[in-house]
Amino acid sequence: MRSSDLMTLLFDAGLPTAGYGFSRQTPAERDALLADLTGRPDAVVTRSPGISLVELEDEQTVYLVTEAGHFAHPSVLRRSVVLKEGRRTVETRGFTVAPGGVMSTWVDQFREQDALMGRR
Repeated sequence: MRSSDLMTLLFDAGLPTAGYGFSRQTPAERDALLADLTGRPDAVVTRSPGISLVELEDEQTVYLVTEAGHFAHPSVLRRSVVLKEGRRTVETRGFTVAPGGVMSTWVDQFREQDALMGRR
């Protein structure tokens, strides 16, 4: 599968990070978010075991949606290219219905991945 320009920007380009975080959601809020995302005509959805990617090129955002079997399910992680002080940066935000610290662990994995890529 060929990676989109957006995926390259968010995961491979070495852009600096603008921060990480997550918040809790109710199951109804998560369902509404998923319905909104997958209902957009410009959404490109790629499904794989444990996770689906929803790419929104116009918003320069990718949503990673956990599926049954993923350790952080049910959760959604948003990676966006944002302008901060005139520079493009990557912002990572999560939304979870999952119990305990699983979302914190998942967000930390992205933080560690970004650090390995030399992002600050």
